Amino acid sequence: MKTVSRREAFFFAACGLTWLVAEAGCSFDSSQLRALPDATSLDASQIVVSDAQSDGLPGLAPDAGVDASIGAVTDALVDGSTDAASDSALDEVSNDTAVDSTSGVIPDVNTGDMGGAGGSDSGGGGGGADAAGGSGGNGGSTGTGGTGGASGTDAGTGGSGGGSVSTLTTLASGQNSPFNIAVRASFVYWTNQGTASISYTDGAVMKVSAGGGTPTTLASGQTNPDDITVDATSVYWATYDRSSGTVIKVPIGGGTPTTLASGQAGPQGIAVDATSVYWTTYPGYTVMEMPTSGGSPTTLVSGQTSTRRISVDPTSVYWTNKGGTVMKVPIGGGTPTTLASGQTGPLAIAVDATSVYWTNNPGDTVMKIPTSGGTPTTLASGQSAPYGIAVDATSVYWTNDGSGTVMKMPIGGGTPTTLASGQNAPRYITVDATSVYWTNYSGGTVMKLTPK
Repeated sequence: MKTVSRREAFFFAACGLTWLVAEAGCSFDSSQLRALPDATSLDASQIVVSDAQSDGLPGLAPDAGVDASIGAVTDALVDGSTDAASDSALDEVSNDTAVDSTSGVIPDVNTGDMGGAGGSDSGGGGGGADAAGGSGGNGGSTGTGGTGGASGTDAGTGGSGGGSVSTLTTLASGQNSPFNIAVRASFVYWTNQGTASISYTDGAVMKVSAGGGTPTTLASGQTNPDDITVDATSVYWATYDRSSGTVIKVPIGGGTPTTLASGQAGPQGIAVDATSVYWTTYPGYTVMEMPTSGGSPTTLVSGQTSTRRISVDPTSVYWTNKGGTVMKVPIGGGTPTTLASGQTGPLAIAVDATSVYWTNNPGDTVMKIPTSGGTPTTLASGQSAPYGIAVDATSVYWTNDGSGTVMKMPIGGGTPTTLASGQNAPRYITVDATSVYWTNYSGGTVMKLTPK
């Protein structure tokens, strides 16, 4: 077998290609030839003649009038693979100049390369021009990204979509000091405390579809309506007056309000279960109960200190004392238990199957303790006047009245996430399966964030 020098090999290849394009009557720019790697000697059968159809150089189609003895240079000399030609066709040598949008690297001739990430709503394309396309780029991280496409001789697999983005919706605006809030069966309920200059005598109880729409007034002319709760048939609320407060209900679809209890000493927090409604009084310093169907109120606990909010589970009633304790008592009454003491200002409270959660305002902390008692855990500190609190199966949610933020973190602890900022005095908060809802007291709005 005859060997030739590198210079001879290059000359041979150039002349061979020139002969081919001349026969076809085509022009040829010698600057488009690609120099071969350094070598002391090459087998003449390894000379590469560029393929016009694969890399864009002018010339004949593959296999047209090419002597089989020319053969193809082993591809390892060009891009590291070893796919030597097995017939007289000229081997492809990539002249593809496409580069990966992230790395800036020229795509591999055999596998292509991954395309760059797409915008906020779709994935990017990818792939080399001469071989199998690479995987499409993933969608942007700030949108619900689509599946990225891919280009090339053989399309590569599409990229995955990007992350979803929550939508903030104003369910109601122009409200008169919206305060406490509840959600049930695709409807949101809240109290409008009213106007301070007229002693809050123009308060109201409101309702709107969780999907949006025109708010409905369930009750008007209420005096300082405070906390609110709802069951399958009725909406319940407390009107705050230090000596003549009331506990009232109205059918969930609207109708005539019914006063369940009157003459209460500052009813504030309110909760309901399958049979009874419960509330706290301040400055009465009591925890009260009565059947939802009506009857006489029963004092479950007295002698508390600055009782505030209340919650209930199948066995116990839980409440906060602004004086620094978190308490519980059996649902039928009995001896109260102090779950946590030495707190800096327990305010809102929520309960799940295993734990009790509350905000300390002042104190700027979000706390947790087992329902059976134990050592309190600080879930979040350094908050800004944390106010309302809610909990679901995975997370705890709260509002920061001071900083105008709505927060979330895992119930097991972790790093708090800001769900919404720039809110105007966010107060109480509630959640359902898909969304989180809260009131903006000074902003006069009721808000919804989906997904939560």
